[in-house]
Amino acid sequence: MAMVASEMNAFEEETSGDGILMYYVFLRENIGFTKEAIIAAEAQLTKDKLALENLQYDIFKFSKHVRTYILQIMGAGQQPTKQHFILVFSALKSVDKEEFKLIIMKLSQEWRSGVRQGVRLTMLQLIAQADSEYKRLTQLG
Repeated sequence: MAMVASEMNAFEEETSGDGILMYYVFLRENIGFTKEAIIAAEAQLTKDKLALENLQYDIFKFSKHVRTYILQIMGAGQQPTKQHFILVFSALKSVDKEEFKLIIMKLSQEWRSGVRQGVRLTMLQLIAQADSEYKRLTQLG
């Protein structure tokens, strides 16, 4: 609450101390930030940016990248879209390890058809599962 009050005080001169106008300006500034945050995150979640070759085919770098921008979108009050899921699934399917690819393809099919684990899969769960499966397969050789 103190943070909000201090931010609103920054607009006191611009609004001549009018409380309602100060609140309006405060909302305008923060809504603009939210839109900017979403636009910036969306720019990092395109097919080109999610290509594994950009991240040296490192699943953990990929996961960190996706997680960072998905959390930014969620922090701005939005949820990952179906397009985000499609892009992430597509990128994960490009991994060279066949067993990993089969796991991702199964998850993708379940997600698309809305059955089993796929029906309740969140983006953060998908990324966590990709990390754990890749780590498990790497440790198995």
